[in-house]
Amino acid sequence: MSLYLWLFVVPLALLFVAALMQPALSRRRNTLIATTGRGAIGHVLAVGRDDDALGGSSHWVQVQYDYDGQPVTVKVQISWRDKARYRVGQRVGLTYAPSRSQIVRLDPPEWAVPKSS
Repeated sequence: MSLYLWLFVVPLALLFVAALMQPALSRRRNTLIATTGRGAIGHVLAVGRDDDALGGSSHWVQVQYDYDGQPVTVKVQISWRDKARYRVGQRVGLTYAPSRSQIVRLDPPEWAVPKSS
């Protein structure tokens, strides 16, 4: 019984708790950006996908932008529909939380900043 508990019940319980926490963390992040967010222009460094052990995947864009004169590199989750809209080297608009520079929201891809000639 003990082995069953540690191999199946405990991991399922942890996944359940993590799933319950996600909306609260997402709400907190969105509120922080909405109330204190500042706009910036960043550059796409990479576009990729992470696969998890359960067969799911998440898509992301790695972006670098300047925060108080220092470059900050962040990995931002995107939808699978938007992954084709981002390219390495592309300039993108974003909003970041000044108190936590790793919290970033990308502007919609159709608002992408055109490259200057």
